[in-house]
Amino acid sequence: MSRTFLHFLFLALCAVVLVVLLKAPPVSTPRLPPDQDHAQPSEYSRCPSCHGADADPAMPEDHFGTDAKPRPDHVKCYFCHKPAE
Repeated sequence: MSRTFLHFLFLALCAVVLVVLLKAPPVSTPRLPPDQDHAQPSEYSRCPSCHGADADPAMPEDHFGTDAKPRPDHVKCYFCHKPAE
């Protein structure tokens, strides 16, 4: 393969990546309110006490396992739910 073809291939790949990133959907995860209860990002264990299955607002059903406890991959709430700006 010639160098020109490789350069063209590289630029085409970069363009595809750019288009995919620009077409990505906007953030749809709800933001956290800017209050004292949500100020400590490392206190994940407190979230189910206020947002359990019977609470209002509750965590979505897909966040819970069959044992009615938050699924292990959904216990770090601040990973997806960012503070309000």
